[in-house]
Amino acid sequence: MEYLAHSGANGLHECLRRIYSNSDINIFHANALSALSQIIPSTIASYNEVYAHEGRRPTFITTSPSAVTPKIVSAFNHYMYEHPYINFLYPKTMQSHPFRKRIEKFRHSQKIDYNRFPKSRALKISDMVTPNQFHSLSLYNEYYKRLDTKYQMVMPLVYSRSLLSGFAFNRDTRDFSEEERLMLNLLAPHMIQAYQNAEAAAMARQEAAILDRAMEEASYGVIALDMNGRIRFQTPKALRLLTEFFKIPPSSPRCLPRKLELWVKYNKSLLALENAIPPPLAPLALENERACLTIRFIKSCQGADDLILLCEEPKTLFMKRLEPFGLTARETEVFRWLARGKSNAEISLICNITRHTVKKHLEKIYQKMGVENRLAACMLANNTKI
Repeated sequence: MEYLAHSGANGLHECLRRIYSNSDINIFHANALSALSQIIPSTIASYNEVYAHEGRRPTFITTSPSAVTPKIVSAFNHYMYEHPYINFLYPKTMQSHPFRKRIEKFRHSQKIDYNRFPKSRALKISDMVTPNQFHSLSLYNEYYKRLDTKYQMVMPLVYSRSLLSGFAFNRDTRDFSEEERLMLNLLAPHMIQAYQNAEAAAMARQEAAILDRAMEEASYGVIALDMNGRIRFQTPKALRLLTEFFKIPPSSPRCLPRKLELWVKYNKSLLALENAIPPPLAPLALENERACLTIRFIKSCQGADDLILLCEEPKTLFMKRLEPFGLTARETEVFRWLARGKSNAEISLICNITRHTVKKHLEKIYQKMGVENRLAACMLANNTKI
């Protein structure tokens, strides 16, 4: 059994910490490459995706982007079949290698399994060909020599019948040690797991974004309150409406706006009455120059969260609902406040008219709408098609 030196073990643990904390799929390989480079010193390191079928361009992410020019990449693509490792893995889809017999001898000594090999098997070019043989290849002279590379070790991640992906470490002075190979072999399964974690996180964020958009487009904004009346959860639409109608900072507060908090406490106090029947829980109505907002409180049962529902309706939409009934401008204004749950006394104050005048307006409204009371009038207006 092989063992790591104390310094190697410390570096390995730090690398693992960085790999598993890397949850952004878009920069996963670049961040992983940076972490690996701290424990495997190299002249240039890269993450590569190479396709078995010749002609399809490989993908490179390197620690020296300026060195890997399009011309260099084109040379690699042209002579890719000469890479001992790639030819070793894909002998049937690649041209014959100049040192075919030596590579075949190495291949026969290995057990290839598409499901398991080579996920945890780091290989050096010197495992397959001698340094002199490698330096005689066109691939070396047109690609690696221009990158000041004489030695390479590869840490494969994905190996299928069409795609090979992994990390490659290159040096110009000395070959890689067996301790460095061991570290990569130990890291490989963690790298695969960390990447799968990042993929799952990306999918979760994508689904959450879709859910957020769906919530924003829903008719209601929703706020869930914990037992202390603090916000436990709110949809993006609810936050937007609170920000717009209560003029709170555009952040996600844990506390309700003061006016809304007092209204919730009042509704809860009504429901807490033991020896009296409370009045109906009227919605809270607000409006600005653009829209009307109706807020409803829903008391929980059996320990669930209390809910606040916020429904926004443009003023123009509300007016259109009343057009079929032929209400006057004053009657429309009175009805708008009626629909917001205001009492006759409140309407008289808002509209600066007497309670008697409010009552007369309501009688005419009910007559034109063919209803007998405010509840029936509101239900009829809400169900009117536009």
